[in-house]
Amino acid sequence: MKSIKFFMVAVLSVLCLTASAQRSATNGTSKGYQGFIEGKLAFGGGDYSAAGVFTSHGYQFNPYVFFGGGAGLMVGSSSADGYVDRYIDDKVMVPIYANIKINILNKKISPMIDGKLGYSISDAKGLFFATSVGCRIRLGNHAIIPSLGYKAQQLDVKYLDKTETYGFTTLGCTFEF
Repeated sequence: MKSIKFFMVAVLSVLCLTASAQRSATNGTSKGYQGFIEGKLAFGGGDYSAAGVFTSHGYQFNPYVFFGGGAGLMVGSSSADGYVDRYIDDKVMVPIYANIKINILNKKISPMIDGKLGYSISDAKGLFFATSVGCRIRLGNHAIIPSLGYKAQQLDVKYLDKTETYGFTTLGCTFEF
């Protein structure tokens, strides 16, 4: 597990360095390739919580609309005495998704909306959905985006022999390059 995390961090670091050289700002957001790295904490689903990293890459059509795809790695666990712990094993979630981001304003500071829809592989197999709202703060050719959102993930429930969808409140911080 540590080697997977190290590998993802190394790959994302290289992507950031190479992509930042390819971008020039025009009215706050350039047209063309756009990349994002996001750290996310998820709470909810009883006593179940998760932490992870996501990366999205795609095309910025104008200062307002981005569309691309991405993947993430989330590790979730439940507390020892919680209700959910009795039915859900600790899970590694690897979602692969389509991603759309909407910047509301073409300003240095702008509200934004983010949506992801895809399928999670690995321990937690099934539908993956995440949406968030945040504030995009431009820093030269880059930006940071603190956000609050909602994530839904299908999880296999042990002992009940079925799959259920669990919802989580999320806190995230995204670096745009």
